[in-house]
Formats: sequence, structure tokens, C-alpha cells
Amino acid sequence: KAPLQVQDVAMDTETTNSSGTSSVKVAEWAVADFRTAKVLIQVTDSTASEYQAQEMLIVHDSSNNAGVKSTEYAILFTGSAALASFSTQISGGNVELLATPATASAKVYKVAKTMITV
Repeated sequence: KAPLQVQDVAMDTETTNSSGTSSVKVAEWAVADFRTAKVLIQVTDSTASEYQAQEMLIVHDSSNNAGVKSTEYAILFTGSAALASFSTQISGGNVELLATPATASAKVYKVAKTMITV
């Protein structure tokens, strides 16, 4: 469940710090609890003083990776290129939102999730 839930809609936030170019999990939620999510993502690279903001829409229909679908949109960044790209997977009964950084510099990922129950 989420900290704020009104009937079938829940809201939650997550913050993740990372460095390097390996994918990192920046958000997750239980497959059994939530079917659909809209996420607002903010990425900060304080070394380069650059920022990225975007949204994703995510839905799943099963407990395997083939059943999770997502789309990225409204991708904005203040530098010459995006700071990270995003993908989804199902692992351990959770939908996971993964960030793949474009560079190895330290980044802060803030994710605001609005989710609809199964």
C-alpha cells in the first residue's frame, strides 16, 4: 500500500542517489496491489548543474516482463542531452522502474507515483 490512498488511487514518492553508468532501481510497487501507474521523474546532476524532468505511463497484465508496458513522454532536459533513460521490469512480485544514466556522474532521482489498484 501507499502512504496516501483514496479508494482506488494511491500516491507515493521515492528518492534514489547513484553514480556510475549501471542501471539503478529508482521506484517500485507491488504487482498484486497496483495495475497502472503514472510517474513524474526528476533527475539532478549537481556536478554538471543539469536537470531532467519527464513522465511515464506504466501498466502490467501479469507477473512476467512481457506483461509490463511503458511509455516515456514529455522528456525535458537543461543540458545538451538527457541525463538518463528509463525502462520497466517485473522482479520479485514488483514492477520496477529502472534508470540508465548517460554519464557516470552522481545523480539524484526523485519519482512521484500515482497508482491505480488492481
